[in-house]
Amino acid sequence: MTFKKPNLTAPRFRPTSKKVLNRKTYEAFLKKHPQHAEMSLEQFKKIVVTYNEEIWHTVLHHRDGVKLPEDLGYLIGSKYKRKKDARKAINFGKSVATGEKVLHRNWETDGYAPSLNYTNYSLKYRFKNRELWSFEPTRDFKRTFHRKFAELYRKYIHLTNGMSLATLYKLK
Repeated sequence: MTFKKPNLTAPRFRPTSKKVLNRKTYEAFLKKHPQHAEMSLEQFKKIVVTYNEEIWHTVLHHRDGVKLPEDLGYLIGSKYKRKKDARKAINFGKSVATGEKVLHRNWETDGYAPSLNYTNYSLKYRFKNRELWSFEPTRDFKRTFHRKFAELYRKYIHLTNGMSLATLYKLK
């Protein structure tokens, strides 16, 4: 089967991204915590980014993930086996070079694929509209997690198809 090279100059759909670390957030923080008035916007951004990096380094290196502050939920790295009929993961670099469709088989991880999971289901104190909360990892978090997964995949929790994180917390 031949591989059709993707058109890199074709128009793309780019979803608009909303930046949360902006002047409006900074001013709201200062209004709530006036004792930090001497902090600049750059320092505020650096503190938030550093804290977020600490959270995702904890997810990378601890099997049980991390409980987010203010009881917002749990963030866990896990692994799963792809279904046989699932969407195939194409290795575009090798496919373009060879002209044939080459698939990622995840041989170095015994066929497991990485997954970042967020749940707020099993918290002690449930909060209003918790079903509306979701988690979208940063680009650096996703890339680092997928890069480190090949080395650390044995220690992550294996989620079978249809198994939710809430069932893991009920088992504890």
